[in-house]
Formats: sequence, structure tokens, C-alpha cells
Amino acid sequence: MSATPPIRQERSAQGGRFVMERDGEVVGELYYSLAGARAIITHTEVVPRLREAGLARLLVDAAAQWARSEKVKLLPRCSYARRVLAESPKYADVLAD
Repeated sequence: MSATPPIRQERSAQGGRFVMERDGEVVGELYYSLAGARAIITHTEVVPRLREAGLARLLVDAAAQWARSEKVKLLPRCSYARRVLAESPKYADVLAD
């Protein structure tokens, strides 16, 4: 993989998603819904051919950076996001109890 696709955020009143695109194709997404001061991560997905490239972790990291800036806590319902957020102390400040 030559370059990491940029991540953009799409928001609505109920939640949103973080999206990666390459050459007009969506190659990774992380979906969340909002519940008060919490963002519930519901799904993270990367296209099969790029799953070993670390893109899903970058999506989780983007969500954590956003959570810090918005002062919300992340509640991961997605098993992948739950594992990533739990395994590193760098996410402790944004992980919901």
C-alpha cells in the first residue's frame, strides 16, 4: 500500500461515520451513534484486500481523537474497536466506563 487514505468524518444528529476512500472507492468505515455524552461504536470495516494494512486501527484512532476534541466517551459495541481501545492505555481517557 503506497499511501494511507485520508479519513473524513460524516456527522448527523444521531451519529456518523469515519470514512477512508482511495480512488473514489470506500475502503474503510467506522460507524457510531450518539447517546448523550457517549459515542457508541457500532461497526468497523475495511475491504478484504486491505485488512492487514492497519486501516481499521487508524479509523479507531481517528474516532478517539474526535472523542477527545468533543469531550465524549467511546462505548465500543464493535468487537474490533473494543479490543483496540482496551489494549492500549493511550485510549483510557476516551473509553466509557
